[in-house]
Order: sequence, then C-alpha cells, then structure tokens
Amino acid sequence: MTIYGRVADVASRFLRELLPSSFMRHAHRPALYRIQAILARLVNGQRVTAPVLAEILEVSTRTVARDLDYMINTLHVPIAFDYSKKSYILIGPVSIMLSLPPDFTNLDSSGELAHRIVLLVDHSLEPQLSSLILHPTQKLFRNADNRLCIELTVRISEPLVHWILSFGGRLSVDSPDVLRKRVRQAAQRILDDAS
Repeated sequence: MTIYGRVADVASRFLRELLPSSFMRHAHRPALYRIQAILARLVNGQRVTAPVLAEILEVSTRTVARDLDYMINTLHVPIAFDYSKKSYILIGPVSIMLSLPPDFTNLDSSGELAHRIVLLVDHSLEPQLSSLILHPTQKLFRNADNRLCIELTVRISEPLVHWILSFGGRLSVDSPDVLRKRVRQAAQRILDDAS
C-alpha cells in the first residue's frame, strides 16, 4: 500500500467512525430508515403525526411530511389522515418490499407446477403478518386452534425454504409434507454446520 493509500485509509476511517457526533448520526439517517420507522408505527397502531415522528426521528416536520407524501403517492401505501384522531392511519393492507418474489408462482426448470402451501404463524408475528401482503396468491385464515394461517400458491424451492427459516421458527409449515421435510433438512444442515 502506498503512503497516499495509508493516509486516505486513515482519513476515511476518521471521517466515517470518529468524527460523527451523536447529532450527526441522527441527522443523517437515510430515508429508508425513516420510512421503515413510520411504517412500523402505522402497522403497530401507534399515533403517527408529523410533529411526533419528527421528534422521534430527530428530523424536521417537513422531512416527515415529505416521507409520508412519498409513501402515499409513490409507494402507494394505504395511509389516510384521520381527522377525529388527528393522526395518520392505515386504511388497507401494506405490501412489503422484502416479500416473496412473484417468480415463485412460475414453473421451475423441471416443469413442476406451483403448490398450495399453508404456513402457521406464531402469535408474536400476527400483528405484522396479518397486515402485510407477502404474495399475490396470499389468503389468511384461522385454523381449528385459532392460529393465523397463511395460504400461498408457490413453487417449492430453496429460496422459499430459506425465507421460511428466516423467521427463526416463528413461521412453520402446516402443509405440504414435502416442504415441511425440506425446511427440517435445511434447519438440520444449519445445526450440523454450527457444531
């Protein structure tokens, strides 16, 4: 590494890690962070107003107003202002950016058709998953044990297995057995690799 490279590395580390104060870290929060924070509050039914959010996110009310405008008009999040509560509320289901890709419904390379799968939702995930659109084929219902179930018509694939595992056991497979077996095998491989 050249002298210039070492100096540049030290300078960039200084600017990146040592210089920013607490104020600078909060003042330069990315828009995606703010949008996720606003969306989380809306989904959880918390009070959402521009002044309250501006105080929490440590930005101006104009910034929050722009974020809400972007969410409503560009991302098409179903948000409305409730004049009786003087705050923003959700008026419909929220689609999530990190949902299952729509190509899960297509044929796979072997020509296999999509399957009807049923996933059991843990009670801790119900508030989040009951208001999200994970996939265009999604249907929500309650089983005999009053547990929330998500029905999807998708291809069974490795990305689907990994997506289910990403919930850390709070989302389990009710049917079909072939998917339940693949999730169990993937989880066992993770355990074997960890030991």
